[in-house]
Amino acid sequence: MESYGTISLRSSISTTTNNNLNNSSSSGNNSPLPLNNISNLSTQSLPNQDTQSDFDVQQGLPLSRTIGIYDLPKNIVLTDDNGKNNKIPIRAFFSEGLITQLEKPSVNKQVKFKLDDWNQNMIFSLQDFSGLNIVNIKNILVGQIKSYDSVEDALEDATYWKNIPLNEEIMLRFENKGLNFIILEVTFQNGISGIYHAIFNLDAYGSESDADDLLDYRMDKENANYNIIDDSKPKIEVNNPFWQISQIIVCEDLKYNGFRVCG
Repeated sequence: MESYGTISLRSSISTTTNNNLNNSSSSGNNSPLPLNNISNLSTQSLPNQDTQSDFDVQQGLPLSRTIGIYDLPKNIVLTDDNGKNNKIPIRAFFSEGLITQLEKPSVNKQVKFKLDDWNQNMIFSLQDFSGLNIVNIKNILVGQIKSYDSVEDALEDATYWKNIPLNEEIMLRFENKGLNFIILEVTFQNGISGIYHAIFNLDAYGSESDADDLLDYRMDKENANYNIIDDSKPKIEVNNPFWQISQIIVCEDLKYNGFRVCG
């Protein structure tokens, strides 16, 4: 999963969608998403791997067809420490360097939920799914929805985690109250990756520094153990499909919430 063929991205995003893919973000269940027989998706051929990418966030990504028949789960489920299950729906997938976007969400279809702690205990899992074997969550990107000079600034300002386990209690430490985007890359068998996306409102009490002091006290004085996942600032790779689709998603999130940074 470390190397992908370079995608020629000169064409603008297609407006066609497949009926089997509609309403994936608003479905009430987590049944596998059939991705075969995608007749309305256009195939994008791969140029030579040494060719420089022509990716332009203003143009978007073409809809491409992945060879094969795969069933990916519609949602990754984030269970918070209050026991609430929050669904993060699939937004795109890629395999062998080909990126396929699903139905482009509108402002009315954005999936939003609430979290209430700066230092959030949670479990990522799948529900009622028996399709492809999942490997792990390769990438998580969380960033604040606000005014930026460019989408690159929005991504570079975000918080990044990698290699996050499934079905284990972990802690992610957030930086910004209010609306945030969350984008996950989930890797499955045979090199398939699903991109999952939602918006959450961090409605945390007090300040981040107060929350960190309380966490330190609990670990030092109360011997509390937390599986804290180390975070970093993103290193954006131009030819990496995760960063390409993330730019498209963040442009939409900012636009639908009143902060247009893309054309």
